[in-house]
Amino acid sequence: MNKSRIIELTQELASVPDTDTGYAKHYILEDIENELNEKITMPKVFDDFAKHFNLMEQEGEENLDGALAELFKMYMEGGSEYEDLEEYMRTVARFDDAFYADCVNACVYGYEVEE
Repeated sequence: MNKSRIIELTQELASVPDTDTGYAKHYILEDIENELNEKITMPKVFDDFAKHFNLMEQEGEENLDGALAELFKMYMEGGSEYEDLEEYMRTVARFDDAFYADCVNACVYGYEVEE
């Protein structure tokens, strides 16, 4: 989900004149919906982590809570039992705030796996 793109589309929607027959509004709303439903692409190592919590099945909030707690532990303290993702965070992502935010968003909203 690209928030700046959603803001652009919302502003575009607001600028459509009331005399419009609805076509422009329809297409803008469709673009907003597509943007909101777009899933982030995550590396395979994240998918392996997420499978431990059944995040793709959305089987309960306790799974989400556990995954978010582990991500926070990896990011802030280290020593998580999910060493592969923690190693990825440390070496490839270099504890980047944006990658951490992507992990949280992927847990909450879903994700696709890189090929």
